[in-house]
Amino acid sequence: MEGMVSSWVALVLFSLASITDWFDGWLARRFVLSTPFGQFMDPLADKVLVLSALLMFLWQNLVPVWMVIIIVSRELLVTYFRMFAESLGRTLPAMPAGKQKMASQIVAIIGTLLVLCLQYTIQRQTGLPFDRALAHAGPWGPRLARAMDLFPDVALFVATALAVWSGVVFIHRHRALFAQSPGRGRRAHRRSAAVAIATLGRVGFLRGPTGTYGSALALLILLPARHAPWTVWAALLVVLAALAVWSAGIASRVLGARDPSAVIIDEVLGMALVMGGLPAGPWWLPFAGFFAFRAFDIAKPPPLRALERLPGGWGIVADDLGAALYALLALRVMLAV
Repeated sequence: MEGMVSSWVALVLFSLASITDWFDGWLARRFVLSTPFGQFMDPLADKVLVLSALLMFLWQNLVPVWMVIIIVSRELLVTYFRMFAESLGRTLPAMPAGKQKMASQIVAIIGTLLVLCLQYTIQRQTGLPFDRALAHAGPWGPRLARAMDLFPDVALFVATALAVWSGVVFIHRHRALFAQSPGRGRRAHRRSAAVAIATLGRVGFLRGPTGTYGSALALLILLPARHAPWTVWAALLVVLAALAVWSAGIASRVLGARDPSAVIIDEVLGMALVMGGLPAGPWWLPFAGFFAFRAFDIAKPPPLRALERLPGGWGIVADDLGAALYALLALRVMLAV
C-alpha cells in the first residue's frame, strides 16, 4: 500500500512541477519578463528537477546506470559552460535542442512513474505480481506487461540520445567562448572558470546570505542521493574538495578578499559532507543537518576561525568542513538522547 500511494503522490507532484515550469516559461515569453538571472537559473532549476528524479530511479534500480551517468555528465558540462559565460558577463539562454531534450526527459520520467503506479496498483488489487496478473487478462495482457517493462529503458534511451545531441549542439554553438583572443590568454580563462565555479555562476553575487543560498542549493541537489553507497559519497567529496580548494583559492585572489562572500563552493562541500555522513533516521534529518551546518558555519566555534587562516583555498574550505563535522556530531548526540 505504501509503495502504491507514494508512487501516485510522486507522479502528481512531478507532473505539477513540470506543468508550472512550462507555465512559468510561457508567462515570461508572453509578457516579455525574461531577465539574465532567470535565463541562468531556469535551466539550472530544470536540471535539479530532472536529476533528482533520475537519481531516485537509479537508487531503486529502475533505470540503467550508464544512461544516468551520461545525462549527469552532460548537465555538468553544460552548467560549467553557463557559469563560465556568466563570469565573462554573458548569459546563455536555452536552445531549442535543449528544450527538446528537457521535454524528452520529462516524458520519460512521467511515463516511468505512471508505469510504476500501474504496477503497484495492479499488484495491490489482484494480490499477484503485475506481470502474472496481466497474463490472466487476455491475449493483450502479456504484451502490455512487456511494454511496461520496456518503456523506462526505451524512453530514457531516447532522452539520453537527445541529451548528448543537445550538448554537442550547445558546446559547438558557444565554442567561441574558449577561443583565444587578444589580451585574453589561458590564465585569464582559467581565472574566469575558477570564479564561475567558486561562485556557482551568479548565485554567489546575489544580495543576502549567499552562504545560505549555496547550502540550500546543495541540499536540494544532494537530497535524492542521501541513500547512495558510501563509496559514491567518498568519491564525490574527494572530487568536490579538490575543485573547491582550487577554485576558491583563485577566486579569493581575483576578488581581492581572503574569504569573499561570493565564494560559496565551500558551503556546497560542507553540505556534501553533512549529507554523506548522516546516519539513518527520520525524513527531516537532512533539513536538521542543513540548519545545524549553517549555525556552526556562522558561529564558528573553535578551531574554525583558526582554520580560516590557512593559506589560499585551504582556509576557505577548512572551516566549512569543520562546521559540517560539528553538525554531524550534534545530530548524532540529538538522536542518541
